[in-house]
Amino acid sequence: MIENRNTHILSQIEASAPNQERYTLIAKEVNVGVALLVYGRDDGVARKITDVQTQWTGCGPAWMGNKGAVGVRFRVPSDNGETGETFTYVHYRSSSRQLALNIVQVRLCPSHRAFLQSFAPGGRF
Repeated sequence: MIENRNTHILSQIEASAPNQERYTLIAKEVNVGVALLVYGRDDGVARKITDVQTQWTGCGPAWMGNKGAVGVRFRVPSDNGETGETFTYVHYRSSSRQLALNIVQVRLCPSHRAFLQSFAPGGRF
């Protein structure tokens, strides 16, 4: 399913590109219904990226299901050194009534803590 989605998204990005630029899928991470796909322009950042890392965590019963978080990060070398880029997508329960429960769950779940720490400054990147 994700490959079909990737093909569709990529075709739409390229169809909308003002100068007919080409794009490449840099990284993807999927956890059930939570997905993150990161694209870069072929003649730009896509050719320079190094050290691509992905991570995911679920929540809910047994930490499985359509709630959770996914992340992608990578390095982009430049003339001035190197820049780290991080993208995360989080999908928890909706409604402000659930906010306190969401915060507690993130703090208590070891996989959530590991996920957040791995993407924090000073993490494993």
